[in-house]
Amino acid sequence: MKRGFLTGKGKDKDGARRIAQKETGKLVPFRPDSKFQFSNACRLYSGDPRIIAADHRLKAPSHFFFLPSAENASMVIIDSLSNVKLISMLPLWKELIPPPPAEPAFTIRESGIHGVGMFATRPIPRGELILRERPTFVLNNYLSVHVDQHHAIYESALAGLSSSAQSAVWNLHSSLPETPEMSRMRGIILTNAIPVNLPHDDTIRYHGICPQLSRANHSCVPNAHLSMLEKFEGKLIAMRLIAEGEEITVSNADVLCVSRAERRQCLQERYNFECHCAACGLPETEVAKSDTRRAAVGAYLKHMTEGQTVTVGRVKDLIKLAERDGMVRETWMLAALGMDCAERADNSPEALALKAQGMNLIRMLEGNDSNRLVAFATQLDLSPEQLVKMLDENTNEMSSLDVEGFFKTCWGV
Repeated sequence: MKRGFLTGKGKDKDGARRIAQKETGKLVPFRPDSKFQFSNACRLYSGDPRIIAADHRLKAPSHFFFLPSAENASMVIIDSLSNVKLISMLPLWKELIPPPPAEPAFTIRESGIHGVGMFATRPIPRGELILRERPTFVLNNYLSVHVDQHHAIYESALAGLSSSAQSAVWNLHSSLPETPEMSRMRGIILTNAIPVNLPHDDTIRYHGICPQLSRANHSCVPNAHLSMLEKFEGKLIAMRLIAEGEEITVSNADVLCVSRAERRQCLQERYNFECHCAACGLPETEVAKSDTRRAAVGAYLKHMTEGQTVTVGRVKDLIKLAERDGMVRETWMLAALGMDCAERADNSPEALALKAQGMNLIRMLEGNDSNRLVAFATQLDLSPEQLVKMLDENTNEMSSLDVEGFFKTCWGV
């Protein structure tokens, strides 16, 4: 949607109501029950939706949009006034996400990797949705906040949240030491925020903090995948069977196709810690082998983006290398490229095998309830459970499925 559509008197061209400025200029009330308070520079812009100017003295200040529109909100989005107006009218806010199960599949406790972590309380099968959560704290990446405003901006944003939401964010770990240039809240954001998108403008990049999802620590051989999908919610999906008591881990950085030394350097620079996950803790001889495998996969993916071709056999060899090091996203990319190679070579059996593998990889990245997987099952007149069973058992029935549409949807091939 283009910016600037809030034009005309009373309504925009799509008939959406304009946000009234009935409260403009009013000081934000003091909250005696809150750990955080709005700065004296904050001003109420509107009550419903609840929008507050971060600093009325500036010509174009940042604004806070709180959801729901009450003093005890569960989410705050920090952006320009024009953007928060658009965001406040998105229909997705009327779409509730299902409540968490009464007995979650994980618990939070001390971790041998880093601080506290998320641990499975029961076996979690591949493709199971472990946790879904909307972010509590969201900000536009392109907003310019001067270092001397960090405290006022970020803590004012927290001030409009409920006490439980405030604590959930404030109690997260910051891997960066506090300095005059690095406030504690800024450190929490840089340590825990993940990329998120809002549908009002796909050219704008946001980062958001999902307090529970943030408890999943990094591993260079992760067993779970974290992504922001439909309904502006983060989803944590099991990429393989996770044993009871095993720590649930994700990859926090796009560094899996490089050596251990390079991964550690990147993670040290971004998050101020040295990785000692299962891959980084291998004996030196095994680390060298892993580095070689990862480099081979990374080099091939780079070559493919440059238009070079390769044989199906080579792709299959690379898939084995990627699987050996738990590189699920990279395996998915290789399967897609290999399927394309097989089809161009008129090798139907190999193409079908790679397609089936690709469907399993979709499950590992998006879950058994993935919209794409559910839609494909419906096209085949199957329930999602039936399709998942066929994939798990790798039955001969797979050969009878017309999976072309599914992969055109997934990969555009």
